[in-house]
Amino acid sequence: MKIYYNEAYLGHNTILTEVDGCETVYVNHGVLNLMFTHDAAFCEQSRWYFENIMRKSALISQVNEKERNRFFNGMFEKIQRAQEQKNKSLNI
Repeated sequence: MKIYYNEAYLGHNTILTEVDGCETVYVNHGVLNLMFTHDAAFCEQSRWYFENIMRKSALISQVNEKERNRFFNGMFEKIQRAQEQKNKSLNI
């Protein structure tokens, strides 16, 4: 598994998988709904989109320790702020 970091907000939770040569694209629709397709043209377009995004992103799962630390420290700070806001709203 490879993890890439890109500061741009993508605005969707699309997943592209390939199992035994069969590609599937999963698209989150709403909170609890998930649509998927095996359509070759849609899968190819999605693959092109993801490859383009990955070329512009930092691979943080295998190399690039500085970016990886920055990413996880940023996530940790967001979690801390959310906990502080929750505690503040509960008057803890």
